[in-house]
Amino acid sequence: MAISPISCGWRTRSARTAINLEPCPDCGALVGGRDACQKLFEALGLRAFEDSRYAALRRLAVDCYACQHDRYILSGRSLAAHLTGVAVAIEHGGAEEVNERVQSWLSRTRHIEKPAVPRARGAITIADVAGTAPEDYAAAVRRWAGSVWDAWREHHALAREWIAAAVRR
Repeated sequence: MAISPISCGWRTRSARTAINLEPCPDCGALVGGRDACQKLFEALGLRAFEDSRYAALRRLAVDCYACQHDRYILSGRSLAAHLTGVAVAIEHGGAEEVNERVQSWLSRTRHIEKPAVPRARGAITIADVAGTAPEDYAAAVRRWAGSVWDAWREHHALAREWIAAAVRR
């Protein structure tokens, strides 16, 4: 399997060779810290413009990354948006109609109480997905989503409640 080089500032390396690098304080990926993790995520996002195999799962990759990084889930609404995105992928087969209803519900809901965030948010991180070959990318993102969803297991019922509230309206 070919590994795509990932650019993080001044160095280019394989995402699988992140040895002796500072971990991201949010997700734990050994990529050289928080800024390097963000750059890895941004580089992965750019691939969606180059290859439809990356674009097809862009939303799920964003939701996984967000659920593992505090800056993207500062409010209850942002957490609800991303955690329900992962839930819809896992439990509803990624149904776009369900995601659209959740987004509509969130746009009409002023306040959502944010629950405590789990300390560990998934063993699989952006570092495990970023270097994946295009033909293996979908499976890698789905494994990432499964890992994130499992890490948030204490909030599964809440995510399901949010989805149910959105679908009812």
